Amino acid sequence: MKPLSLLLGKDELEEALARRIGAEKAALPPFSLVDGQAIRALVIRAGFREVRLRADVKLRRFPSPEHFVRCVVASGPTMVEALAAQGPDVLAALVAEVIAATRDYVDDEGWAAPQATNIITAVA
Repeated sequence: MKPLSLLLGKDELEEALARRIGAEKAALPPFSLVDGQAIRALVIRAGFREVRLRADVKLRRFPSPEHFVRCVVASGPTMVEALAAQGPDVLAALVAEVIAATRDYVDDEGWAAPQATNIITAVA
């Protein structure tokens, strides 16, 4: 199975981050395990059996695009440090850029985008 790549909003945020802190530090940690077979292998090596993998798409919601950006950026300590080193206005500029790029993901309840995910079940 091909690694899941449907992570709307991720590319826009990573591109905006890369322009400010470089591509290496811009890699988003919450999306790092997209390869279902790699996850399956980790679970098997951990000693689980009857490992089952199911790809699914879930709707990811945040109250606003700004909340999405701040939550994701806060999850990566190297990003936070690199952004902080550029001064107080860089996060606001990053948020504005992502808001403009993901305008279509905003509805009456906030920011929403589908996200492909791997669901693993196993027996210990």
